[in-house]
Amino acid sequence: MTFNLWISGANVNNGLQKIAKHIALINPDIAALQEVVSIDALNNLTALLGDEWTGICHQSKDSPDVAIITKHEIHSQSYANTSRGIGVRILVDSWYFVNVWSVHLDYLSYGPYAAYNKLVTSMDQIMAGESPRSGQGASEIVGGDNMMKAPTILWSSGNHVCSGGDKPALNTLQTVNLIIENWIQELAKTLVVDEKEGKTCTEKSV
Repeated sequence: MTFNLWISGANVNNGLQKIAKHIALINPDIAALQEVVSIDALNNLTALLGDEWTGICHQSKDSPDVAIITKHEIHSQSYANTSRGIGVRILVDSWYFVNVWSVHLDYLSYGPYAAYNKLVTSMDQIMAGESPRSGQGASEIVGGDNMMKAPTILWSSGNHVCSGGDKPALNTLQTVNLIIENWIQELAKTLVVDEKEGKTCTEKSV
């Protein structure tokens, strides 16, 4: 499960309690969270869910943004992070591992925004929006300096990337056919993950 908490429920009456209720109803083994405003918010959420739940969040930010919660055993020594995500290894049912990433991708890094701009004349301009100068998102997971230092077990088989991008990050640009030059191009956020063997985007397959 992936869940954007919308500032940890701060804009809704009893927001965190409602978030906990929804997660409990779905009852996932693992939930990747985005917009976690503080470590306290994460701890309060797991407390509301019950003693069997534990969590881990981005450890290099005062406001962690991304976190992973689970009813299974988190191997904290496998923790790795990028500017927009964290990865960790989880032991499920005491006998097999899954490696999970929670990422919160930049809503501005989205090719169709450029495609709908009538001034765009080439695919290079569209793809430039998918590769910002900072906060590379999915690119950092597969090839950034941080990942080169991360535990290699996070790139073994059975990986899952749970994306919390604020706009659909996994579609092709087929919608622009109605507007400009019949371009169809897969978006970089999907490609950089799919091209690394063994990755699964939760929005594409569950």
